[in-house]
Amino acid sequence: MKIAICEDEKIMADKIWRFFFDMKDINAKCYPDSESLLADYEKGERYDIVFCDIVMKSMNGIELCRAVRKLDENVYFCMITNYVEYAPSGYEAGVFRYLLKPVVKEDVLKVLDDMQSIASSSQKIIIKSFHESVIIKSESLIYIEVKDKYSFVHYWTEETPRREETIITASSLHHLEETLTGKNFCRIHRKYYINMEHIVSCGNMSVLMDCGTALPISYRKSAAFKDAFEAFL
Repeated sequence: MKIAICEDEKIMADKIWRFFFDMKDINAKCYPDSESLLADYEKGERYDIVFCDIVMKSMNGIELCRAVRKLDENVYFCMITNYVEYAPSGYEAGVFRYLLKPVVKEDVLKVLDDMQSIASSSQKIIIKSFHESVIIKSESLIYIEVKDKYSFVHYWTEETPRREETIITASSLHHLEETLTGKNFCRIHRKYYINMEHIVSCGNMSVLMDCGTALPISYRKSAAFKDAFEAFL
């Protein structure tokens, strides 16, 4: 999971960063102001959640939230503040949660747990790689491929123009298949699990995905795939 901490008080920023120091699946980065975080977003950087002070110089946290959401509608914003009167405008801008100062670790971790619960129960999935947990929309997932003991998750990014990215995870294909049951996914081979929304064309023994990759359909899976694809259409 990628976390941004946007806070112009260095003591506060360092305090929040230390909450994640010993968590292996979290990559956290501090920003001293809204402009530097927004500049990184404009260069293509993305985060799962932003912990942000509301009152900052030049661009405040609510304004930053609105600007970032034009680039990434999936990011969660948690505002850190002493001023509860900002709440109405913040929720209108898409703020997920508020934390009142002084911030404690238990409250921050509760925000992460709630965010992951919502992501798991909605049309988003959490993929744990070796270094972080990545939250992606299930409809952005193109296909999953098994190589050796690892699963390679191929998906489209959200930015324009979109690009194909790959996450390598130790999660088994069986586990990922259970997570995505009922979401237009189908096993076409013991090594491939595909999102039928991204099929461009299909033959008797292969499918072409919209990323340009052709994948084989095994003989044993061909009848089940045909039924599933007809039902999907």
